[in-house]
Amino acid sequence: MESKRSTPQGKGKVIGQTKDGILVRHPKRKEIYQLQPIIYRIWEACDGKTEEEKIVMNFYQRTAEIFGEKVERSKVERIINMALEELTRKNLIE
Repeated sequence: MESKRSTPQGKGKVIGQTKDGILVRHPKRKEIYQLQPIIYRIWEACDGKTEEEKIVMNFYQRTAEIFGEKVERSKVERIINMALEELTRKNLIE
């Protein structure tokens, strides 16, 4: 998995929670985004030290816990990639 975000770093601050997700404020634009729980977990894993591949492996190893059933690694990778793309569009990772 090759990308510009090899070790993505999350940006923003958690400011609250709703029944549908976690509220994160962009650090400069002061925009607030509601992240679905799985996207929030991925954002939280973006510590600037962990490579994308390791994030995928960590989630893959915990899929039964997260999703209630074991999920194929390729599906986990697609979910992580889609989440990272969304977080990039919202400028919540670099």
